[in-house]
Amino acid sequence: MSQKLLIVEDDPSVRNTMVTVLELEGYAPEAVASTREAIALLATEAYPIVISDIYLDERTGIDILHAARRQNPDCAVILMSGRGSMETVMTATAGGAFEYLAKPFEMAQ
Repeated sequence: MSQKLLIVEDDPSVRNTMVTVLELEGYAPEAVASTREAIALLATEAYPIVISDIYLDERTGIDILHAARRQNPDCAVILMSGRGSMETVMTATAGGAFEYLAKPFEMAQ
């Protein structure tokens, strides 16, 4: 069975590309466009991997990081952003993010 993961990305083209590439790599991605959708899913399911943009809507990927880690302390959360700053990287790392990716990035990353 493919490993399930959650993708949270508001840009449809980036989200669709990530889903396609991850499916080809053998994963079973679920993808949503907002923090509201992501937090609702995370309240009912403990994903082993979550990949989220940081700057989405009224909430951020940091909120998703905290929700994912509350549901599954072992969840590997990968945060990504095109507007990264050292403060954002430090907040993500302090919150337990597994990895931080600056956009644009190569899908091989």
